Amino acid sequence: MDYLYTAYDSPIGPIHLLKGDKGLLAVGLSGDFNNFRAREGKIFSGAWKQVATDNDPILKRTVDALTAYFDEGVPFPGDVPLDPHGTAFQLKIWKALCRIPHGETRSYGQIAKAIGKPKAARAVGRACATNPISLFIPCHRVIGGDGGLHGFGGGLDVKDQLLTLEGLDSRKQ
Repeated sequence: MDYLYTAYDSPIGPIHLLKGDKGLLAVGLSGDFNNFRAREGKIFSGAWKQVATDNDPILKRTVDALTAYFDEGVPFPGDVPLDPHGTAFQLKIWKALCRIPHGETRSYGQIAKAIGKPKAARAVGRACATNPISLFIPCHRVIGGDGGLHGFGGGLDVKDQLLTLEGLDSRKQ
């Protein structure tokens, strides 16, 4: 299978986007394309073709959503097609993350309770750590039970920036 990728230059650094036939497969926040390719290439091992954003409607919609988010603080729309790959348990958690409203947070424990597994807070954390579509599956909105910032693939400083952009003071979490 062929995959399409592009990069978006954001205020938090380059964001790499990978798309398949059904939608967005992966978002890389590290800024380093080689790390993104190495990590996602383990799952998506077909040919990767770099494209201009305007040459693909899904990537165009994704970049438009990112621009609105970073420039105007607009919540991510629900019309960007996502195609996350994971276990049934991970998919259940990621679906729960998508229900966290823009500008709100939930703890790992709250997500565990929401999926009917109240003792699975650590498993929620692991699923957040393997979330392939950061931002659109908003794992940055998940905080520790103590109210502090814990773990984020883009780094805690980026998590803090994203929460601040959404109107939250993470120091008060």
